[in-house]
Amino acid sequence: MKGHKIGYIRVSTIEQNTTRQLDGLELDRIFTDKCSGKDTNRPELNNLLNFIRDGDTLFVHSMDRLARNLDDLRKLVDKITAKNITVQFIKENLTFARDDKNPMGKLMLSVMGAFAEFERSLIKERQLDGIAIAKKANKYKGRVKALNEDQIMEMQQMIVDRYKKTDIAKKFGIHYVTLYRYMKENQLTANNTIPNAIMPQKSNTPQSIQIKLEYCVENNHSFTRGRKKAKEDIESFILLEYESKKIDDYTYILTIEYNDDDELNEVIEYIGSEVNQLADNRNCFLDLFRIETLDKTKHWNI
Repeated sequence: MKGHKIGYIRVSTIEQNTTRQLDGLELDRIFTDKCSGKDTNRPELNNLLNFIRDGDTLFVHSMDRLARNLDDLRKLVDKITAKNITVQFIKENLTFARDDKNPMGKLMLSVMGAFAEFERSLIKERQLDGIAIAKKANKYKGRVKALNEDQIMEMQQMIVDRYKKTDIAKKFGIHYVTLYRYMKENQLTANNTIPNAIMPQKSNTPQSIQIKLEYCVENNHSFTRGRKKAKEDIESFILLEYESKKIDDYTYILTIEYNDDDELNEVIEYIGSEVNQLADNRNCFLDLFRIETLDKTKHWNI
């Protein structure tokens, strides 16, 4: 079966005209992004990468339409051609394909890789030089804190109220990994930040229980590579949020304080919801999630 002819167009703003790119080519489908090319996280580019199949040909007006730096360009070309898809850049009159027998194509990919490495070295060198000059002039302050004290206090209350970490991060405009860093630096956890005034008064003596948590996270599809990062995020959440002990890569023993069975069930539900959300953020899913008491008299399947 003959492959499809796919086009990719990118302009930096909504107002820019796209008609000049790929004009006159007969294409089966065109994906158009109207955004900056500063990185590869673009909606239509992602749709394109999920759509193209073995035997297709991708047409792009010029290299800078696909990527704005050599490292991203080389990685995208490698990723696309690995699927047995041909990439053609019209302006540069260059074609790249898997196991390309064209020596010019092989040479260009090698040169692109070398220039990408050189570009990264220059950026790093300029950054270090700038920091050194700023330190000498007593102007270097390091990274600016994303949150002030009032915001940290508000964050603490949201943690107490058991808001989802992803929702808290979204509210304050930070990445959830940054949120966990703040929690660690300020010792903020749901267990140790609940003021006595708002603690449920259903029991005079809080109880403590040890539970075993088992989970397995998988990629949503064969083109997703988020499993490792999802596992790291989930482990950070478990080890930071609760007094816990790691048994193996997917098994943990957690110690949870609670006042009654209703509150215990709420905590378990919260853990399940948070772990599921962290997996989803990396385009993964939980193939297994099970919590049970150590004596196996009680278990929860979330």
